[in-house]
Amino acid sequence: LVYNNQTRKTTNYPGVDIRVPGFGDTSTLEIIDPHFLAPHPLGVQLRHHPWTEYYKDIVTALVEVGYVRNISVRGAPYDFRKAPNELQDYYANLKHLIEETYEINDETKTTIVCHSMGCPIMSYFLNTIDQTWKDKYIKGMITIGGAWGGAVKAMKTITA
Repeated sequence: LVYNNQTRKTTNYPGVDIRVPGFGDTSTLEIIDPHFLAPHPLGVQLRHHPWTEYYKDIVTALVEVGYVRNISVRGAPYDFRKAPNELQDYYANLKHLIEETYEINDETKTTIVCHSMGCPIMSYFLNTIDQTWKDKYIKGMITIGGAWGGAVKAMKTITA
């Protein structure tokens, strides 16, 4: 990223465009890097390395109780390098995804599940949306290990 002191925002280097494939699809957060393989314990075949299986167990558990991948459980990863005030395109896509999910699930309100730095991002998003929209589309938000106090380990590393 390149930081602009005048706008106080970051941009990608010229010619660089970073996107998440299949926004809304759970596969992009279930297995972060499908090409990073590890040997199978029995030596039979290669399998996804456990370090890359990020939300796989959560999505699988939701599917086992009746949710449907990419219909009633969706994925919305964001560019973690950017500050919350720099993610306007992401927020527009997220808003559309929530509205679409509401519609295809018989107008069922959405429960947002977020993790780590995604929790402050979701909080920022929800604080910029009007209450009428939230009342219609959002049931609640579940945070898993939300970084509400910041990234303390990173600060220790920088200041050490």
